[in-house]
Amino acid sequence: MKNLLWVLCPLFCLILLTACSGEDPQGTWTSVEGYQFSWEDVLGTETDTQPFDASILNDPEHDYNFKGWLDETTALCTRSNAGSFSCYEMVAVSLDGQVTVLEADVHPHTMITAQNGLVAFGSYYETILDDVITFARWNGDETLTILYEFRDGISFHTTHFFSPDGTKAVIGWTPEVPSTQWQVRIVDLKTGSCQDLTPPGLESEEPLLLLAHWQDDSTLFVSATDMLPDGYCTAWEYTLP
Repeated sequence: MKNLLWVLCPLFCLILLTACSGEDPQGTWTSVEGYQFSWEDVLGTETDTQPFDASILNDPEHDYNFKGWLDETTALCTRSNAGSFSCYEMVAVSLDGQVTVLEADVHPHTMITAQNGLVAFGSYYETILDDVITFARWNGDETLTILYEFRDGISFHTTHFFSPDGTKAVIGWTPEVPSTQWQVRIVDLKTGSCQDLTPPGLESEEPLLLLAHWQDDSTLFVSATDMLPDGYCTAWEYTLP
């Protein structure tokens, strides 16, 4: 019995440390009047100001697909054999043409995005992220340091999880789809702690789609819609405490 307790106690402590808090951290929800859903909301407010030109690589044997900037001179891309999705890899490509294969398990149905040295990736089916979403920091070589792994439900295929300063991530998620029950998870990427929030007055009899992205380092824009003509559609700004 004592040996069993030695096994279970650390596991129970780990569960306590990794579970998200459901308590309201006393942030401020503000309704956005007159909101109309737009698919542009999926992309958030950030854009890549400098596209990556893979032709500098002079590599006809491979196809490269740009995913975002790791830093000012290094792009994150996927690479596969030309004309196919075989030998699919995540690579860091410098503007001087150096290619580094990253140590990450990816395939053609992996959502991948990058921002200022941070990487998020996870498997998707159609528009649904239905498996683990990994948040990691690029170490400047072939390695990634995992900061947080989301394993608690289903999210929507989006590309902007990270706050502008790179200290936090946001995930709109639900235990299953279709669903009327969604939450917003804020993750502290420095500590791995997280907070689940439910927007006030989130009520719909139809399955919803909930999206969240950062407006700045302390403000989220959250929208919910059932995507039906003249159906349920609402939005909020959430200001962190």
